[in-house]
Amino acid sequence: MDDGIISYVVLTNQCNICYNLITMQHNDYISTIEASSILGLDRTQVFRLIQSGKIPAVKIGRNFAIKKSDLGIYGGEVSTKEKKNIELSVDRVFAEYGDVIKKLGEE
Repeated sequence: MDDGIISYVVLTNQCNICYNLITMQHNDYISTIEASSILGLDRTQVFRLIQSGKIPAVKIGRNFAIKKSDLGIYGGEVSTKEKKNIELSVDRVFAEYGDVIKKLGEE
């Protein structure tokens, strides 16, 4: 086998391994396919946003990995403080718009 082909295969496998390590094990990154699904865009539109710098991404081989937090996606547990803030916000919304929400629920 030609050394160039062997190098290409090894490099390709390393890129796939790196990509899988970042996206699967750390779970902090998503693929362009996942990002397109979340954003409701075509994958090509996601590539354009990456190339224009509107979506930061890490290039790994021929693929890109996008940090979830760059799309506003955060995983994990919600802290007690965040829960209280959410509850206060919901209470305020119901206090101000409760009648409207009830009428919308009836329709």
